[in-house]
Amino acid sequence: MSAQTSPWLTVQEAADRVRRHRNSVYKALWAEQAKLGSGLRGRQLVEPQGSWLIHVDDLDAWVAGEAPARRLRRSA
Repeated sequence: MSAQTSPWLTVQEAADRVRRHRNSVYKALWAEQAKLGSGLRGRQLVEPQGSWLIHVDDLDAWVAGEAPARRLRRSA
């Protein structure tokens, strides 16, 4: 049985994956949250000082300069 890998990354994991400083990732997350242009879509776990999670597809789109993918939210 193989272990499933989550498509969600922490800020540090995302920074390591794209070889950028984690502050660059934070700035992109904040830009998206403030609707300032080409930001990075993420999910903050607890407002306002909570940890961020970033989907791999959104991270790849951000690096490529593309808009983040639209995903349907699953209801609990």
